[in-house]
Amino acid sequence: MGIYAANTDDDEYAVMKEHLSEIIREHPEILQMHGYYADKERHLVTFDLVIGFEADDAQALCNTVTAQMKEAFPAYTFYAVVDSDVSD
Repeated sequence: MGIYAANTDDDEYAVMKEHLSEIIREHPEILQMHGYYADKERHLVTFDLVIGFEADDAQALCNTVTAQMKEAFPAYTFYAVVDSDVSD
């Protein structure tokens, strides 16, 4: 079980999260995004990406997503953690 803080009540952050979701939909090997949190004071956005084992290079894919977000929202730093697709 995981507990994540999330803040999407602010319109700016809701737009960012929707843009992130659009980017993720372009990459079928990304199975899920969770733990989205945006820190307005630090201009930092963090989230986790669950990437399937079929991905050739999970970290490179993660870097691509964060770079696309940085391009769209240059005032922010984006930090993503790669989660493996494992279950019991």
